[in-house]
Amino acid sequence: MSYYQMATKNVYVSPPKKLSSGGTRGNIPLGYTNASSKRNGVYYLPRGYQNKRLPVMVMLHGSGSSGSQVFFYYKSLADKYKFIFIGPDSHYSLNWLAPADKTRPFTEDYMHVLACYEYVRKLKNVLFDYNRIVMGGNSRGGYQAMNIASRTDWATHIQITHSSVTAGTAGPRVAPVWISTGEKDPLFGPGTTKNNIARFIAAMPGFKNSFTFEVFRGGHALNQVAELEASIKWWYSTAGARSSKTYLKLLV
Repeated sequence: MSYYQMATKNVYVSPPKKLSSGGTRGNIPLGYTNASSKRNGVYYLPRGYQNKRLPVMVMLHGSGSSGSQVFFYYKSLADKYKFIFIGPDSHYSLNWLAPADKTRPFTEDYMHVLACYEYVRKLKNVLFDYNRIVMGGNSRGGYQAMNIASRTDWATHIQITHSSVTAGTAGPRVAPVWISTGEKDPLFGPGTTKNNIARFIAAMPGFKNSFTFEVFRGGHALNQVAELEASIKWWYSTAGARSSKTYLKLLV
């Protein structure tokens, strides 16, 4: 059984819900369960999505959050900029299952994110713009976003907010990277983030010219509209890595 069959074999269809704004919000119910959670996800299709190729954002939430909670911050922007939003839930709400090392990168969370991507890609009348697919993550989700985006051949951009990057589990695929933080972020302040980027580039020189780093008002919370909107404008205006129409291979 391939990784893709493993990722999608427990997916079943849930009727979407049309919102008052005119967009369509739906759940991504997957059959993975453990002692403490049943993982799901959410997706959002902006008004007028039918049969139009639209950019896609896959966004991983931070500790103690969920796909539906992080969607709250992006809904109005998805309507304004006309992109499809996909928000998977992590296996445990407090963290994402990180790869042990480069030889064992494909965790259950990794496969779950791919399953959510594939679920939405196959919805009726939904068309992806394969030149604009951003893999993003906030806080703890940022670590996993880099791991996934650098190991699949469909993400064209990487967006990390209030988080860091580590070369220890990153894959070989290079794509433009946005990293932003708050000027008073107690966990990933500007100085800490700059140092982390420098260490990452030293270990992964292929990413030398790939990073865009910005600092905004506030602390660690993902609640600054200016920051989120700036990251989307960067995504739309920056040429991305070449994308496969489907993730035909995983990169170790």
